[in-house]
Amino acid sequence: MSLSSNTKPVALVVGASRGMGRQIAISLAEEGYTVVVAAKTTSDPEKLASFPPDPNSSQSTINTVVKEIHLLGGTAVAMKVDTRSPESVNALFARVSFELGRLDVLVYNSGAIWWSSVAKTPVKRFKLMQEVNIEGLYASIQASFPLFEKGNWKGRVVVVCPPIYSRFFRGKAAYAVGKVGMSVLVKGLSMDWIRESKTGMAITGIWPAVAIESAATQGAVAAEMDRSSDLRKATVFSDAILAILGSPTAEVNGLLTTDEDFLRDSKGVTDFGKYSFVPGSTPRRIMPKTFPDLTVEEQDDEGVRTDTVELSEEEWVARVEDEISQLVDQINVPELEKRASILKGDVACYFNPSNYHDAMLGNADYHAWLIFDDGDRWLVRTPRTVFYDIPQDMVEYFIASEFATLKFLEPTKVPAPKAFGFGLASDENNAVGVSYLLMECLPGKPFDSDLLGAKPQQRQSILAQFAEILIEISKLPVPAAGSLVSRDGQTSVSKIASNRFVHLDLSGPFFTASDYFAAISDQYLDLVADGQVHPQYPTEAFAFYLLARREARAFERSTTVSPEEFFLKHVDDKGDHLLLNDQGIITGIIDWQFARFVPAIEAFGPSYLTADLGWLYSSNTGITTLDKQLAAELRQRGAGNLAGYMESHEIARRFHHGLGQDVTKSEAREMLEAWRKILQEVIPSDLDLWIAGICDKDPRWEKVLRLSQS
Repeated sequence: MSLSSNTKPVALVVGASRGMGRQIAISLAEEGYTVVVAAKTTSDPEKLASFPPDPNSSQSTINTVVKEIHLLGGTAVAMKVDTRSPESVNALFARVSFELGRLDVLVYNSGAIWWSSVAKTPVKRFKLMQEVNIEGLYASIQASFPLFEKGNWKGRVVVVCPPIYSRFFRGKAAYAVGKVGMSVLVKGLSMDWIRESKTGMAITGIWPAVAIESAATQGAVAAEMDRSSDLRKATVFSDAILAILGSPTAEVNGLLTTDEDFLRDSKGVTDFGKYSFVPGSTPRRIMPKTFPDLTVEEQDDEGVRTDTVELSEEEWVARVEDEISQLVDQINVPELEKRASILKGDVACYFNPSNYHDAMLGNADYHAWLIFDDGDRWLVRTPRTVFYDIPQDMVEYFIASEFATLKFLEPTKVPAPKAFGFGLASDENNAVGVSYLLMECLPGKPFDSDLLGAKPQQRQSILAQFAEILIEISKLPVPAAGSLVSRDGQTSVSKIASNRFVHLDLSGPFFTASDYFAAISDQYLDLVADGQVHPQYPTEAFAFYLLARREARAFERSTTVSPEEFFLKHVDDKGDHLLLNDQGIITGIIDWQFARFVPAIEAFGPSYLTADLGWLYSSNTGITTLDKQLAAELRQRGAGNLAGYMESHEIARRFHHGLGQDVTKSEAREMLEAWRKILQEVIPSDLDLWIAGICDKDPRWEKVLRLSQS
């Protein structure tokens, strides 16, 4: 559907794939808005056995919601977003701007739930809730400003967050930190707009007074509910939002309210019977009857106030520069320059430390320049303190292995940077004093867009070039699975350099595909049983890897080449490992520190680059449109055997994705269902009975059960 000539007001609903978000999107469309339906989960509605799907199930996605709206005669478009990623959020708003040119209403319904005490809330779970709740909201609001400014600051923001009151913190403090933080943001932004005289803008927080029948009430909220007669339909919430949007900005800006209270107090609604999920019932109110007044007498007295942004940008940069200075102070610069000069045939050079504005600080490494008298430039990379919680010998192994990998690729057509030298902090002969890697500086910028969302011509070009790279890699088999290291001038396959999450110990090498996958499964089984990974859903995680361990030979059956041949794989291949120039040419592939040689089904099968992340976090399985397109590019170049891996199935991609990072238990169970489908495991009606049946004979199972009950 073309929206280039859209004249309707535009409403963006973030978190609209199911439940309340779905109903909000439908109601806005019925009210005459063009609705952008945004969330993480996508699907093909035409593949459903029946339509519409259960609105609270995983089959309800942004695509099915859009189809529902179209069938009702409304206008809507699906746009994928992962609110945990500011880059994904920015891309969403850029797409809204490009395709629709305006934004009138932003509804933020995205959220993560975890109702438990501080003692029972792992830090990873806490961080996930903040990423999805307060951080996702903050990123969305920031990204919305250019669109609201384009509309002369006339618009509305509605946030699903609670009024602030003490009982909300009870038993769920970690969850409350994020949700109440969203409420504080509502209050704070409303005051900003008042101070800035943006009278056409309003931000409002709204929360259900009575539990609403939705995906959420099937989880944490359901634990407090006695029966379905205590639920209301989601229409009460969407009706309240429509009423808020129809109210003067001065009345709703900064308001924290509930759906029932706003409809009753502001719109005169007295009969809520039509909203009862069970006709004739009177659902129990779960919110307090009244809420505390947060205003104080000195509400508008700012005292001697200075805006940090106006004065402290330099101070902020100084803090980052201070970190850089501390890193640089550890480097023996003259020795580094001497080492580089010798490696380049005695060409003199000088060390040029990067600064904050150079954006040369990665998550794990600090980068600086070595500039030579002949005009050439090299990159210097040294680990940041973020790696200090990882054993130093493992960090050094990553550096040594990446150097060996880059040297291995140097005579090939794979566009990797040349590596010139490295040093390890533990080496007494390393006069530089820190671990470091010297490498070529390649032109181009990281491809940080969603490949599926790229323009067709750009997408086809990238896939065509990537097919050529895979074909080149297929010419370079080795006899073992593992990572490369160089010793005494000889390069060989040695232990695997962990994985992209740095969960795994160094292990290997392995000489069959089944041994390789079984060893990784064994490590994960031990980690799950010890509570080091997936503490939120240990039984599901243990079952996932136990099934993988049991079916390890399925990976060998999936390969058409010798199971004793292995090929190089870039482990973190999400797309930003590709450097592209302004003409869309791949100029380099970077960040090889976790690279390893793997079985062909992994090296040439579906990867993150061609994945549908929504499907990876669901029970859906199968190859994607991008998988098929890359397979077609391979086949056009005479690599039918490689194309066969790409379009057969996603066993290796699913295995290494595992149960993801920081997902909900319901998502983990869906991903386990997908894994069972891929391994052709008979799926019984009771998942928990199946889990117990395959796990109870493992000696670690009792530990896993204790973790699940803690």
